[in-house]
Order: sequence, then C-alpha cells, then structure tokens
Amino acid sequence: MNKRKKIVVCLILGIILVCNICGCQSNKEEKNSILRVGIVTYTQDDPFINALKEQLKGNLKTMETKDMKIMISERNGDNDQRDQNEAVEEMIDAGCDIMCINLVDRTEPSKIIKMARQNNIPVIFFNREPVKEDLKQWDKLYYVGCNAEQSGKMQGQIAAKYIKKNKKVILIMLGSMGFGRIDEILNGLLEEKDVKIIVVCGSNKELYNNLLKINNDKLIVLGFVNNINDLIYSSDIVLSKPGGISSTEVTVMRKPLIHIFPIPGIETYNTLFFKDRDMSLKCDTKEEIIINTTKLLNDTSLQENMIRNQEKYINRNSAEDLVKLVLEKYK
Repeated sequence: MNKRKKIVVCLILGIILVCNICGCQSNKEEKNSILRVGIVTYTQDDPFINALKEQLKGNLKTMETKDMKIMISERNGDNDQRDQNEAVEEMIDAGCDIMCINLVDRTEPSKIIKMARQNNIPVIFFNREPVKEDLKQWDKLYYVGCNAEQSGKMQGQIAAKYIKKNKKVILIMLGSMGFGRIDEILNGLLEEKDVKIIVVCGSNKELYNNLLKINNDKLIVLGFVNNINDLIYSSDIVLSKPGGISSTEVTVMRKPLIHIFPIPGIETYNTLFFKDRDMSLKCDTKEEIIINTTKLLNDTSLQENMIRNQEKYINRNSAEDLVKLVLEKYK
C-alpha cells in the first residue's frame, strides 16, 4: 500500500472514530441522517494532495448507507493561511460536522482551532502536522499523515515519474514574488521538442493566471510551492533568478543552471560569481534566454563541465563542516 492510500485509510478510520466518540452526525434522531464533511486543502495546484483528496471523497461515498448520507464540501486556501481560515469559517457556518484540513502553514492553526472549538466541530489535520503544542489545545484535534521528509521525497518521486516520460524537464524559478516577464519568452521555449516546462510563479497571481491561459500540454504552471527542492531534483536544467539561496540550492543538487532576470545590485554580483566560475550561464536579453536554454538542454558536455565546477566550488557539506570547525576552535 503506497503512502497516499495509507493516509486516506487513516483519514477514513479517523472520521469514523471521531464521529463515534463525538457524535458528530447531524440530526442523529432522524432515520436518514446526514454527515457533512468539509475538506480544505492548502492549494489546488498540488497533484499529490489533489489525488489524495479525490481518493478520500470516493472512499467516503462508498460508506453511505440508506440511513446515512455523506455530504462533502471542498475548498482550498490558495496558498494563503488567511484565505484558508476564511474558507474554514464558511464551511463551519454552512453546518459541517467534521473538518479535514491540510494546512497552508502548519505553525498557524490557532484561528482554525478557535473556530472549531467554539462550534464543537472536530478537526482532522492531514499531511501537514501542526505543532504538538497546538494539537494539545483541545481533545477533538487529530493528525493523520507521514512525516515531512517522507512526504517531500514522495512528492518529488511522483513529480519525477509524471513529467519525465521520455521528456526533458526545464524548471523556471522566478523567486517568491514571481519576478520577470517569462510570459514573453515562453512561446520560444515551448517550440523545443520533447520537453516539459515547469514555471513557479511564487506569489505573483497575475502571472500565474496569465500563464494558465496558455493552452500547451508541455507547460506546467505552479504558484507558491513548499517543495521546490523536489522540483529541482526532477529537472534536467534550471532557469532561475540569481538569488543567493536559490542559486546555491540548485548547484548543491548539481543541476545545469541559467541565471535570468537579475535585479540590479546583489543579484548582479551573484550572477557574475557563478558565471565566472563556469557554474552557470548568464543571460541579458530574452533572445539569450531562449538560445542558451536550447544550447544547455542539448549540450551534454556543457552540462557536465558546469556540474564539475559546481562540485569544485559549492560544498554540499558546508553547514556540517562549519559546525565541526567551530567545535574544533572553541571546544
């Protein structure tokens, strides 16, 4: 049994257990009772969570009997905890008997817990585990899922399997704010044969919505994501804004890198640092982005040389080595 099925099974058992303990079916004295289940996910753009949700809904429907109907309502938080809080409040007002919630921010469940407690509605959090102290706030709070590291690896494996069927994967990272007019060069990139292009738009909803209008099965458009390391792992080459952390993440994972859309200042220096050591390609114009992407995607010698230099200059174990150095100097 894969982990997605395990989580669904545990959710189903959790709903049954919670309802037995808390008596959360509405109109219990009526012959035909209705159980109203609310499902709120953190986003609508996560294939793993969407598959889990659909499997949960299907399994819940099979549990219906002539004496009990199950009504399922679903919403998503659009990657914003405040939006998710509002969605939960609307579901509570609509009369949900039990809530299944995949948090946007596992450290910020307090408002949801307060609303649920005030209305005596049990909550089963799934896949993203709240902080233990939060789960202890009330005896009708539960968690179902695997640990974060396992979930991250699993989602990366699913993404890799889905998008790497005889295709090369180009990952485009535009920073947390989705900076850069990538929409103006996508048509040129999409002309490349046998590719999948993943664009991470960050919090730029306007760009995200514009790219969704492009009708091309080579293109995968994502908003703000929490598993960028899995996407980097799944890619063949990466186009990225030259932020210091994002550039280091890519090179630590030994991926051919092209720097795009630098903000003048520190990102200009970052670009030169990596380019001068042959760890990345530098692009100053839209035309250069298209030309260099095609070149790097098809030139294995260039890719291998870039990775060799990344290994030379970027230490994967730098954090561990730094701790060792401090301990040796000051023990």
